[in-house]
Amino acid sequence: MRIITVAILALALVAASYTVRLFIRDRSSIRATFFWILIWLSIGVFAAFPDLLDFLMRGVMMQNRMFFLFIVAILILYAMFFRQSNQHTMMKRQVSRLAQEIALLRATLDQELSRHEEKQSKQP
Repeated sequence: MRIITVAILALALVAASYTVRLFIRDRSSIRATFFWILIWLSIGVFAAFPDLLDFLMRGVMMQNRMFFLFIVAILILYAMFFRQSNQHTMMKRQVSRLAQEIALLRATLDQELSRHEEKQSKQP
């Protein structure tokens, strides 16, 4: 094995273990943890067995390994950006809904408080 292969395998192993530690500490969801472990394992497998890339390249009819890796990386990044964008939109909607609910609760509380104060002021 070449030194670069060993280095990439070590990096993938360290990154995968760090990802698992984040999940154990409740800093990552199961979905994100699974996704990142899959990414790190695939990096490790393709570093150890680069001939698998040639098989995949022939399947999508590409000739250059670097172009193939760049296209795959860009597609993965686009998928991640799309997911993050959807989550951001959902969180904005949820924050807006929660702000509306808080405003309604505050208005109700203010009305009840003013009624209570009126009752207190009418009593001798």
